[in-house]
Amino acid sequence: MKNVIVFGSGQTGNMAASILSEQGYEVLGFVDDAPDAPASSYGRAILGTRDILLDRSSYDAVCVGVGTIKSRRAIVGWLKENDIKTVSAIHSSAVIDADAQLGDNLIIGAGSVFYVNPVIGEGCFVGPSVTVSHDTVVGPFCLLSVGSVIGARCDLATGVLIGSGATLMPPGFRVDARLNIGQGAIVGVGSTVIRDVDDNTTVVGTPAKPIPAR
Repeated sequence: MKNVIVFGSGQTGNMAASILSEQGYEVLGFVDDAPDAPASSYGRAILGTRDILLDRSSYDAVCVGVGTIKSRRAIVGWLKENDIKTVSAIHSSAVIDADAQLGDNLIIGAGSVFYVNPVIGEGCFVGPSVTVSHDTVVGPFCLLSVGSVIGARCDLATGVLIGSGATLMPPGFRVDARLNIGQGAIVGVGSTVIRDVDDNTTVVGTPAKPIPAR
């Protein structure tokens, strides 16, 4: 699968295209559903909307190059419905243990580290310099922003957003302690999370505390 089209022509799409090119793929260009999409982005052509992907004769696989959780989930669903092959974009400088379990349709940025039995679910976006420690489970379609640290024995449910520079770690030093971050939760930039976070809750600060829903 050498000829790849990136779905999404923005900053995340360019990041994915750059990683794929480094991996030896030929990036043919982008597809983008935006009605006002320009003719090209970051020097690569925008080939059209998603409909062109239904003709599989001109490419081998698609990489999901959008950054928001909602969009990544929707696009992956559409690609599956249409039986379109996909590929992840994983930077060559990422350190990934042999026992790591990685899902499909990932973007993993430069300098990220996954060590000792981590699980990274399908569709996740992992920014540069992210650390995921041992025995941690990151659910599908999570977004781990640049420089975040997900400590040992953390369980992130589906669709969690971790802000840049945030740190997560179970309370205390017991080897059986685990930290649970609920579905759709948001952890603010630079926050320190040492207590469980409920579903669809936003927490900020050190130590992180919930803030009222808007």
